[in-house]
Amino acid sequence: MSTPYTIGPHGPIAGSGNTAILQPGRPHGPVTIFNTGQATVYLDNENQQVNPTDGLPLTAGSSIPWDKDLPLFAACPTSTTIVVSDNGAIPFDAGAIANQLNLQGLPGLIAQQISISGAPPIDAFQAIGTPMQVVSNGSLSPVLDMRTFQSLFVALTNTGGMIAGQFLIFWYADAGATNIIELDAVYIGTGFNTQFSMAAKGPYCQININATSGSATMSTYGSYKALVNNYYGCQGAGANNGTVELGGPFGVSTWSGVIPISTTNWVWQSDVIAGHCQLSLRFVGTGTVTMLARVPTNIASVTTYKSEASLAITATTTLYYDFLLPPLPFELSIQNPSATNTLTFRATLVSARPYST
Repeated sequence: MSTPYTIGPHGPIAGSGNTAILQPGRPHGPVTIFNTGQATVYLDNENQQVNPTDGLPLTAGSSIPWDKDLPLFAACPTSTTIVVSDNGAIPFDAGAIANQLNLQGLPGLIAQQISISGAPPIDAFQAIGTPMQVVSNGSLSPVLDMRTFQSLFVALTNTGGMIAGQFLIFWYADAGATNIIELDAVYIGTGFNTQFSMAAKGPYCQININATSGSATMSTYGSYKALVNNYYGCQGAGANNGTVELGGPFGVSTWSGVIPISTTNWVWQSDVIAGHCQLSLRFVGTGTVTMLARVPTNIASVTTYKSEASLAITATTTLYYDFLLPPLPFELSIQNPSATNTLTFRATLVSARPYST
C-alpha cells in the first residue's frame, strides 16, 4: 500500500501538524519513502522537528528505505509531497548524485569535450532578415535579431552592376534600432560576388547599402559559432588587357601579358581576400616599368599601396611587395614607358589565409 502526504513546515499539512507519519510504538513493516514533490523534505525518527530543516534531507526525486517499526516525522520549509510505500525499493538520491558529479568535475569535462570536438562540428547557418533581398543605393535590410547568434555572414551577388558600393553595418542595443553600439564598413567588390563574416557586436544590427549606381542581391545569415577571424572576400572585375589565369576561391590570382612600347594603363582588378598578402611581378627581357598598386580609382583615387616610376628591369627581375589589404577591392595598373622594348610580365597576388574565417 502507498500513502501520499503533503508536507509543510510542521509536518503533514492535512493533519493538525506536529504529528508523526509513522507513530512511535506502533509496529509497521519496512517502507520506502519517495519525495515526489519539488522541494527537499527533512526526516526524523525521534520527534517532530522544531526547525523544518532539521533531520535527514531527502531531495526532490529521491527515495530512501525506512526500517521496520521506526517512527517517521517529516518537515519541509515550503511544501512538498512524499509517498510512503510498503514496497521495498533501491534507494535513489538524485541530489547526492548531482553533487557528486559536480565534485568529480564531470560538467567541466563535458564542456571541454564540446570545445574540442565542436558543437556541432559543422555549423548550420540560419537565414535571417529577408532572403535574397534586392538592394540598391540607400537600401536598408530589416533589423536583424542577433541575440541567438555569435556571428554574421553576408553574401552579395552583384549581377545588377552595383558600382562603388559599401556595406554599413550598424549594431544596436535595441530592436527599435535607436541605440547604436558600433559601426562596421565593408566595400562591395568590383566583380559579381562579395562575402564577409564578422563577430556579432550587439543584439541587433541593420545593413545599409551605399552605391553609385546599379543593384545586387543580398543574403544574410546567423551562426551559433564564434569567429576566430573576420573574413572578407570579393571577386574582381578582371583586366582590360592581357590574360587573367587564376582567381576566385583559390587564394591566388594571376595576370600576364606583353605590353607594347609606349603604352599606358593596363589595369587589373584582382580577386581579394582581406589580410596579409604578397604581390609578385616577374619580367622577361629588358625594359622599364611604371606601376601602381592601389584601391580602384572609382572608390578612392588617392589610396595607393605601392608605386614604381620608370623602373629598369631585366630578364631576371622579380619584384615582391607585402600588403595588409583592408576589406576593399584591389587594382594593379602597369605602364610600359619604353619607346623601344615591349614589356612581358606576370603578376601574382597570393593571400596568406585564403580559407580563414
